[in-house]
Amino acid sequence: MVATLVAYQLYVLAVVPIVEPGISLRAYDPVSDGERKTSYVAVERYQRMLAAYLPADHWALRGTPQVYEYGPMVLVIEDFKPISGGRIEISRSVLVGFPTPLVPGQPPPRDAIIAEAPHPSRIQFDNPDGLSFTSTQVGRPVAGEFSGEVTIYSDMKEPGPADDLRIVTSDVRFNQAMITTGAAVDLRLGPHRARGKVLEVRLLTEPHAGASGSSLPITGVDSLEIREQVQALISTGDLNTTAGRPIGAGQGPAAASGPLELTSAGPFRFDFTRFIASLQDDVRATLHNADAADDQLYCRELRLHLGESDGSAAEIDTADEPEIARRQGRLLSGMTPRMIEAVGAPVRFDSPSRQASVRGRRLRAWIADRRVR
Repeated sequence: MVATLVAYQLYVLAVVPIVEPGISLRAYDPVSDGERKTSYVAVERYQRMLAAYLPADHWALRGTPQVYEYGPMVLVIEDFKPISGGRIEISRSVLVGFPTPLVPGQPPPRDAIIAEAPHPSRIQFDNPDGLSFTSTQVGRPVAGEFSGEVTIYSDMKEPGPADDLRIVTSDVRFNQAMITTGAAVDLRLGPHRARGKVLEVRLLTEPHAGASGSSLPITGVDSLEIREQVQALISTGDLNTTAGRPIGAGQGPAAASGPLELTSAGPFRFDFTRFIASLQDDVRATLHNADAADDQLYCRELRLHLGESDGSAAEIDTADEPEIARRQGRLLSGMTPRMIEAVGAPVRFDSPSRQASVRGRRLRAWIADRRVR
């Protein structure tokens, strides 16, 4: 589920580019329809919205920053200067994405996703004027780089830090085909944590999309991959990890298992068209038990197959799907784990707490009916 939720949040942010500190959702003071008609008050209106997510002394809440609204996203920049050939340099920026629509006159939604780039960034537009108040055509951003640290965070749905999202990386580059960074990536989602190095998000594009307008020719997301030093610590929370143990063996509350630790020598990959999250090469999954030796799984590749809420498989044919982005968003928002598959030569599973040991070339576990084959 961690892979699913993070993939969905990155998707909502249009793939641009847990708990410290949590976001404090503060009161929102809406303005009247008449006040919205002036540009100065419009900036104030955005600042009142941003005050629900940003610290009181944040630069975006002072003065009159420049604000641009793109569908479900709001971009705030401190200042910019043209360089040449449609390129601009932005001093500082904040991007806010809204999985739950922002409704005028209503409190800002709690689950907004904020991406902060507090260091200079450079953006290439397809219009020679770049971003200009004197031009009627702003143009489309086609490439860019965000230097220094980039932070993405969200208070998500529930009050408090239990489901908060926080991703920290640096030196992010993007074009119309992919988003990449060679830097370390640190991710927290509530009690879960993952880290690695070298992030690559591949995009699905349509050559003729946006030719007559300002929209990007991006039709969806192909894959997200973290290539090196992959580690994850997944809280088992209230899961019944004592199922299958012999009677009387650690069935009490004190026997609750610790976190599930995942490591791999190869990459973590999330496929946005087949909806499979996978770890590759020397994969080790360790479930720490409070009252028994650790349960351990070793394999060459570990795959988590995700499906729709009714348990059915989900897959998108990019050649035949007319609205890839819409369908990806709908599927990701309601997706649940369907099957876990381990592949190796052999797969080794040892569970001292269950007095069980399994060897084989492939091990599949269907989550809904707790069936293993």
